[in-house]
Amino acid sequence: MLRFQFLFCSLLFLLVISSCNDSIFLGSDLLGEDEINVGFDDTLTIYSKTLKVDAIPVYNANSRLIEKFFIGTMIDPVFGKVETKAYFQYRLLTTKFPDFVDAKLDSLILSLVYDSTGSYGLYQQQCTFNVYQLTESMSAGKNYGSQDSFAVDPNLLGSTTVDLTGLKSVSYSEYPKIGVKDTIVSRQLRIKLSDALGNALMSAPDSSFKTSENFQKLFKGLAISSPTLNGGLAAFLPTNGRSKLTLFYSKTDTTTTISQFDFGVTLLSARTLNIKHDYTGTVVENALNSTAISDSLVYLHGLSGTQIEIEVPSVKELAGKIVNYAELEFFLATIPNNDPSYSPIQNILISEKRSDGSFVIVDDVLFALNLGGLAGLNVKFGGVPKTKTVNGQTVTSYRMKLSAHLQKMIQGKASSKLYISVYLRPEVANRMILYGSGNIDLSPKLKVAFTKLQ
Repeated sequence: MLRFQFLFCSLLFLLVISSCNDSIFLGSDLLGEDEINVGFDDTLTIYSKTLKVDAIPVYNANSRLIEKFFIGTMIDPVFGKVETKAYFQYRLLTTKFPDFVDAKLDSLILSLVYDSTGSYGLYQQQCTFNVYQLTESMSAGKNYGSQDSFAVDPNLLGSTTVDLTGLKSVSYSEYPKIGVKDTIVSRQLRIKLSDALGNALMSAPDSSFKTSENFQKLFKGLAISSPTLNGGLAAFLPTNGRSKLTLFYSKTDTTTTISQFDFGVTLLSARTLNIKHDYTGTVVENALNSTAISDSLVYLHGLSGTQIEIEVPSVKELAGKIVNYAELEFFLATIPNNDPSYSPIQNILISEKRSDGSFVIVDDVLFALNLGGLAGLNVKFGGVPKTKTVNGQTVTSYRMKLSAHLQKMIQGKASSKLYISVYLRPEVANRMILYGSGNIDLSPKLKVAFTKLQ
């Protein structure tokens, strides 16, 4: 059936050719009917390997890369240890000067809104979060990657232990106007920070609150981490309007009036995530150390975890052919006793490697994204899990269109190697195992419908 579908695509392609009056469209008006042959091939050799990733971009000064931040230490039964630490730069949220004259500090509170749908794994347990003050400046004009970290004061600024089960809502009071009290209910982590820092902020000169840049000279930012060995990672939204750093203070005349002053992580703030993966003693470590030309299982991980290297050494067999349609298909491997909380990746991409060692998405991915973002990617490129029946067995596969890039490979304009990675990987903690080319029944296939010009 699949062979028929691919041949149908090729025939449809030829019908388009025959109806086209433009002589530059493949030179169709110059070819006789006996000079065009339609073919199909799904026997091309594919090698697949698990590849370690050194670092990934997290913060870019000119474009959005990440809004969701995983903070914690996850022990994955298959993929090992993942440790993340967030660094946030804070800005003023108003042009009004705070009035701290004769005021008394009540508390300094850090609030971070949970991403209730984005947390991953078996994270729902007691977890401790620690906060430290940066002693090294961040710059919103620089780019940062998962390898970057910043110096901090070793003295703990604040800490709390919470039950992450259900990422419960909390109720608290805010004072949007002097003497006006609001009760807020929000799913968020709240940490009381050092009174010493609160008093230092309140005693700072007015010039520190004139611009955000002045304020950042006084207060460089926060680092947030969790030492708790957890079965998953909780996710947070630092740019959410309810995620902020708040000074609560009071003044007493004939009555006591409570006020607040907020600082926030905005889209103009530098913010990044340091990520460390440790595969020691895992099957992933074995795969990374494999010397085989191709492996029967390959491992794909979000964040700055592993990616998959694919090689098509037989691509030269397609020389002289025009690709009408090409599709790469991989099958999801079954992990014995896998907890469903460790769900597989929902969107994967194909990239190529530049001469400088960096990775860039292939044209097929770029075209799909330009046509409609994530929706365009899902429809025009693929890379999403779909169930199907193979030899009477229900399996999950990932199918990815590769027509444009395969043509470049055939023409020698691109390497015979490709790389499977994760869409928006800094915001994805999911992982999965795919069957590699060493697997007999569910090995990956590159299916190509082509026109051969004789």
